[in-house]
Amino acid sequence: LLRVLNDVLDVSKMAAGKLSIEPTSFDATATIEDTVHLLYPAAEDKGLMVAVRVAQDMPHQLVGDVARIRQILTNLISNAIKFTASGHVLVDATVAASSGGAVRLRVEVRDTGIGIAPEQIERIFERFEQGSGEQGPRTAGTGLGLAICKHLVELMGGAIDVESRPGEGALFWFELPLGVAANERPSDAERHPMTDLKLLLVARAPEADVIAELAEAWGARVTRSSATDALSVEGPFRVAIVDPALVEDEPEHWRERFKAGSDDGAGRVVWIGSRRAVESLERGLRGPCAGLARPVRSRSLAKVM
Repeated sequence: LLRVLNDVLDVSKMAAGKLSIEPTSFDATATIEDTVHLLYPAAEDKGLMVAVRVAQDMPHQLVGDVARIRQILTNLISNAIKFTASGHVLVDATVAASSGGAVRLRVEVRDTGIGIAPEQIERIFERFEQGSGEQGPRTAGTGLGLAICKHLVELMGGAIDVESRPGEGALFWFELPLGVAANERPSDAERHPMTDLKLLLVARAPEADVIAELAEAWGARVTRSSATDALSVEGPFRVAIVDPALVEDEPEHWRERFKAGSDDGAGRVVWIGSRRAVESLERGLRGPCAGLARPVRSRSLAKVM
């Protein structure tokens, strides 16, 4: 209800020409990852995987209206989760262009949902428009959210669009010109050096792709494997990041077998899953156990590695 009221209030401001932009400096990676994290419970309830990938060349501090950027992200990601019955949602943030003290941020929200009928795509960003796919309406509720996103993006000098076909999911994307704050920090690769750390990864795409890209950017040597073959892969490995849903053996037995094959039995197993699943697994296992809660955030991954 609060979101509906806020949408109506924003539309009234749009009509009066009073919707303003308030630029501030903000942590780009944290803003995107934390927004996805807040929306994840709705995806978890539906059994969906949600992954977020932020390019390694993304500046740490950008300058823009972070509240409005978060509003756009929330709307697009919420829609993707709402209209995806199975599969995944991937949020991908990249630097489309850079020049001097400015960048063009591009964010893509891709889902495996019901898609949008061709005749609806041209009107999808209009007020009160509700697109549809073969399995039903793509947009429910007020029909204001996407119209507000378009207005906000254009107000900030950017562009927004969608690519979709019925039954084949949808890709919503937006680009924004943003400043780069002067107080830049070292890149994640420089802050989390893991040169030659050997990592065994047992996970599913697109989550596995995100983890592997981050770990390799930090200097780790990543080996991806199925759960069946993981314990016979040539090692030894210092860390194994494992989705317990892919392990046929009891997690505790799998962990002990992995540790036995690592250097001096010191290999660590990090279980990946929803926060509730990881906490439940930790309570059921004897001895130390590390967990990596979904959706994976770069700072959480660096900490467990």
